Amino acid sequence: INKCYFTECLSLYGGGISYFESKDLESGELSINSCTFDKCTGEYGCCVFSRPFKLKIENTNFMGCRDLSIDERAYFESDTARGPDNEIKICSFLYVNMALQIDIKDCTFKENGCQMEIYANETILFTNCLFDKYRSLNFLQLQYIISKGSSKGTIYDSCIFQNDRSNKSAITGESKNPNYHNFRYCIFQNNRADNAGG
Repeated sequence: INKCYFTECLSLYGGGISYFESKDLESGELSINSCTFDKCTGEYGCCVFSRPFKLKIENTNFMGCRDLSIDERAYFESDTARGPDNEIKICSFLYVNMALQIDIKDCTFKENGCQMEIYANETILFTNCLFDKYRSLNFLQLQYIISKGSSKGTIYDSCIFQNDRSNKSAITGESKNPNYHNFRYCIFQNNRADNAGG
C-alpha cells in the first residue's frame, strides 16, 4: 500500500486497513509506505488491524486517531471487539498479532487518543520514529507491545518522544510477564507527567 490517505475511517477492526489471518495468508506480507491515517476511529486498529507474516511500515503518519464514541458504540452494538485471547481489551490505533517480522521506520505518531497493540514472535523494530503531542495518554504502554520469541524484544532506535501531557509518564509498563524493551539513541523532551516520570 503506497502513498494512500485514510481520513475519518470508522470500524471495530481496522478503520483504515484490515488484513486478517487465514490459511491463505499465513505467509503473507503487508507493506505500508508513505501513507497517512488521519482521525481514524475504532476499537482494534483504528488505522490498521493486521495478522501478517511480515509487516513493514515506512514514512507513514498516524494522527488524531481515537476510540469509538457512545453513539458509534451503539451503532456496532451487534458486534463486540475482542482480542486474540477473546478478551475485551484496550482501544488501539495499530493492532498487529502473530507477525514474525515487524519493522516500523520513519513514522510519525501524533495526537492519538489510543494505544498501539503489537504481539510478535520475533524482534519488533522502531527506527527514527517521532511520538508527539499526546494530551491524555501515554505514548507507549509497554505491556501491549510484546515480542515473545526474541531476547532482544522491542528495539526503539533513534526515536523521539516529545510533548506528552499524560497523567502518568510518557512511557509506562505494567506487565507481569517477561517483556524486553531496548531504547537506543532516543530523545525524550518536553514531557510532563502529573504522577510519574516525564
